[in-house]
Amino acid sequence: MRRRFNLFAFAPEPSGRLILFWLSALMLAVHLGLFFRYALTPEADLASPFLQASRNLSAFSGPALFEAFHDEFWRVSNGTVQSLGLPVFFAAILALAALGAGSGKTSDEGGVSRRFAWHEDPAFVEAIERLAERAGVEAPELWEGDDPDAQGVRTLRRRGKTALLFYPGSRVLFRKQKEVIESAVLHELSHEPHRSLAAAYRVRSLWESAKSLTPFAVLLAAALIVLRSAGVQDGFSRITDGRFLKGALPLLLLFLFQTLGSLMVMRVLKSGYFRSRALWADARAAAAGGSAGLMKLLNQAKLPFSRERKESLEHPELLFRPNLDLPFWTGMLCAFTSGSVMLLLMPVAMGISTALLNFGAKLAEMAKASQDDVFAILLILTVSLIFLIQLLMAILLVLMPLASAGYLAAKTFGRQIQRASAADAAEGASSRGGYGKLWPYAALAAAGIEAGFFFTPYALYFPRTFKSALFLIPWFAAVTELTWLCLSASRYLTLRFVGRHTGSSAPSLQGSSVTAAVSLLFAAVYGPLFAARALILSHAEGMSSVEMLLFLLGAAGFAAAGFAAVFLGAWFFLGFKFSGTPPRCPSCGQSVSRQGNLLKALCAQCGCRLAPWANLEELPQEDSGPQSSGSRG
Repeated sequence: MRRRFNLFAFAPEPSGRLILFWLSALMLAVHLGLFFRYALTPEADLASPFLQASRNLSAFSGPALFEAFHDEFWRVSNGTVQSLGLPVFFAAILALAALGAGSGKTSDEGGVSRRFAWHEDPAFVEAIERLAERAGVEAPELWEGDDPDAQGVRTLRRRGKTALLFYPGSRVLFRKQKEVIESAVLHELSHEPHRSLAAAYRVRSLWESAKSLTPFAVLLAAALIVLRSAGVQDGFSRITDGRFLKGALPLLLLFLFQTLGSLMVMRVLKSGYFRSRALWADARAAAAGGSAGLMKLLNQAKLPFSRERKESLEHPELLFRPNLDLPFWTGMLCAFTSGSVMLLLMPVAMGISTALLNFGAKLAEMAKASQDDVFAILLILTVSLIFLIQLLMAILLVLMPLASAGYLAAKTFGRQIQRASAADAAEGASSRGGYGKLWPYAALAAAGIEAGFFFTPYALYFPRTFKSALFLIPWFAAVTELTWLCLSASRYLTLRFVGRHTGSSAPSLQGSSVTAAVSLLFAAVYGPLFAARALILSHAEGMSSVEMLLFLLGAAGFAAAGFAAVFLGAWFFLGFKFSGTPPRCPSCGQSVSRQGNLLKALCAQCGCRLAPWANLEELPQEDSGPQSSGSRG
């Protein structure tokens, strides 16, 4: 029997796409909130209420500090409600819509008639139980639909448990085309091992809510903006004097594009999630022996993503290769989350930091003038604690957006690179050629990052001049190059540590450790590059082209140094943790440390496979397994 690489030894791709979908929903909520904030208070400073507050606080010192801090505290609190309240409100609406599907009772369950009893058709029930055993899941409850002529099988949630819904026509077809119905059942049951059924309900519910809410909210906000900008009392005369066209209209169009663009991104990611979910369920069903039946089913019925599903069944190696769309969407949401976190946290931290500095300076002055040594020591300790808090705040301010971007990149297309690298090794492909194939994915991630900065709230760092636009060319090249280094490191670490794992169990610890290392690599690289892009483009008018280029080169050099430090640290740590004991044959225990590619090699002593975890044996199409002793309905 033919063997192929075990796709399920790594985290499933739909889980990464699910993370991207949730972030796209958050992006939509943020833009809806900003849209409404400008509609309600167009004269407000949209950059940030915190920045002005921190500047005002820095002007105070001495006894006036406490009164000023009290006034600015309420000012900042009011600005916080205006800036964050509406985005949080829209995010809460979307989240409640998603959680509303948690019970699994959606409109898709229409037509459920009754629970099917075992004595009504024992052979059919036992066949389903055997299929559940082959799929590696618990035998589901059986529910029958109320349409006697309908055909079809699907999983659903009933009373918190997995259930299989079928129609009477399916039982008739089961006796005529047993292979087709078995494959359909295997496909449906293959969704459950990764608990994707409840997630699919929430994704569908969240998308329906966003699709219904967004047009209404956009029209209402646009109407408010036009009315307030024109001035109802002036009979819309302000529209014709040019102030509306020069002031409100460009920002209105920007918010409109960002909001509708966020909705489209959410739509594309939803479609990609369901496509990936179907492909992975097909792959698991094919591994359980349902490949031929699935192909017949796809040829007979018009199902979603039929063409892609047939291609993956004919060429299973396609599932091992990274998808071209995932790096782009990951880069976009990396830039958006980093820019949003920095935009919201930096002014807050600056205001609090300024207050702490002034307060600490006042205490230090009091300690210097104090005649009581004990009191002076207490004041000095208090000042030291204040500076420690300020340092921790600065560290968190830098690490939070970097950690989010690095984690997101490593959990999505970083995991794809790991899976593809292990598959290449298991198939005996050359490792050198694989590094060159990573360039397109790095370029797509860089393009997504640039698109994500445009979707950052207020698009603060969008090029405003021709000179700043030209700066994006070397910046794009630097991001592509350093992203390629991160992907190459992911491939190398996978081959070096995951690829040296022998035995029947999948290397979950090694894989998680490599993912963590890749996350740190992305964070070390993207941090200086994102900061350089923001600072250069925000000060482009006052910098020459040479200064911009030198600043970029310095940031790229700093990012490369951070990459080298993290990579060496990860290499030594992983080597110390996983290279202590040499790999051995899982059958005879012979040491195989000198052999190179262990994922494809056989033991020289006993001839058994050294890494059974990486090889999936295709089961015969006819089920010969024992009957399950599952529960009888």
